[in-house]
Amino acid sequence: SLTSSLPFTIAAQDGPLLPRFLLPFTAGYVNAHTLGLCVDHFEKSGRYQEACSLLKHILSQDVFTSHRGKLWERLALNLDQHLDRKEECLDAVTKALQDPHLRPHTRLTLLQRRQRVTRMAAVVGKRKRGSTTGVCPYEEEEEGGNTLVISEMPLHNAPEVFIQGKLCSSSSAALFVVSNQAMSGSHTITRVEGYASHHYATQDGWPCIVHGEGSVFTTLFGLLMWDIIFAPGIDDVFRSPFQGAPLDLFTSEFSMRRKELIEARLDWMRGAKVEELQSEVERIWNAHCGKACVGVNWELFATQDDTKMLAACVGGVLLSCICRQFALDYAHSAGGLPDLTLWNPKTLECKFVEVKGPRDRLSSKQVVWLSRLIEWGANVEVCRVKANVT
Repeated sequence: SLTSSLPFTIAAQDGPLLPRFLLPFTAGYVNAHTLGLCVDHFEKSGRYQEACSLLKHILSQDVFTSHRGKLWERLALNLDQHLDRKEECLDAVTKALQDPHLRPHTRLTLLQRRQRVTRMAAVVGKRKRGSTTGVCPYEEEEEGGNTLVISEMPLHNAPEVFIQGKLCSSSSAALFVVSNQAMSGSHTITRVEGYASHHYATQDGWPCIVHGEGSVFTTLFGLLMWDIIFAPGIDDVFRSPFQGAPLDLFTSEFSMRRKELIEARLDWMRGAKVEELQSEVERIWNAHCGKACVGVNWELFATQDDTKMLAACVGGVLLSCICRQFALDYAHSAGGLPDLTLWNPKTLECKFVEVKGPRDRLSSKQVVWLSRLIEWGANVEVCRVKANVT
């Protein structure tokens, strides 16, 4: 077969000799990436058996794969939905859950797939009036809250609010009509996040709202951790004057090689007063505004003062938790963050809102991030917009 004749091998001989952030420059990493592209081709061509064989081959080593979770998800999906091999799917999920490199959101996705496969097999078994032993080795879990309840992975469910919106019937996309009270009879067509922003501004009285998703968090991280991101004296991480981040930022070695600097910075954040947080944001902004830094969006906020007030409203304790998460695992933390960030400079309150339109569901990344924020003491909620066709 084409799979067995591919001239690619994944030899880990160079892996242990190099820091992880330099592995992308090795032949083994290029081979693994090329095999991943072959998986894409096989899946698009409907050749799922060959795709599964390649996925298993790539996953057989853990040196040259930085996103193992995605590979496990694809393997389980192909075995479950495309090849209808339920037992093999459950075996793959079991192996995946033992992978020490698995991130929480991937673990949740795989647990949910295992749960669905188990329940479906149980239903089929009952219909056939036969035993499902061997096919369903896992007990059923109960469903509740925003997501399926997984006993192996307890999570905090974010509170939900429901608002009603007028759906624009002339568009195939989920666009909503926002009435302009200041101009009688006029209206604006906007996406679901814009409609929710309008609701929070006019009905709940939030004066400052940004639809920035992860860029709000990465910008705050970049500003408050700027001196550490660009700290001198770290070997091999800056190979070009045009880099917007050190080469190891997207690996665990970023935090390992700067452990003392990071801990000192996080300790300062936890004890910082409002004025101190604002002064530090102002210092970094004035010194580096416009310079390239991965994740920092200088145009996200209207003014420097908005950025300073947001940092003050979020507070040092929560900022330290957020910055710790990004320092430990930047590559897998920038996705799944809430759509809207709301803050009130007068009351120093802040809220993070994930917006969902009709028939939208929370992704595993979003569920995990909402749970984290709740655990850290943040004010979060899920805003579900129900539609009225007009």
